[in-house]
Parts: sequence; C-alpha cells; structure tokens
Amino acid sequence: MSQTPFDYDVAPAWCPGCGNFMILTALKKALSELGLSPSQVLICYGIGQAA
Repeated sequence: MSQTPFDYDVAPAWCPGCGNFMILTALKKALSELGLSPSQVLICYGIGQAA
C-alpha cells in the first residue's frame, strides 16, 4: 500500500513559528516515498522549549 505524508499523523507542541515544522514535513515526505508505514517508524523528540 502506498503511503502519503498525511498518513503520518503527528501533532507536536511546537511554537507556530518553529522551523522544526519544515523538518517534520520533509521527514514525512521521505518516509512516504520510502513506502514505510507509520507502524514501522518511531519518531522521538523532546529537546527544547516544548519538551
């Protein structure tokens, strides 16, 4: 089954202007292009103000 970036439903608590959103968008696109399902991926974050 083909994955799309929208299959990776992640809702981080970052500030609206945070540059991490661009990184997350690129990561979700890359994972979908690799055909990995969300159950095959673990994303951990917690450094910074929102941690």
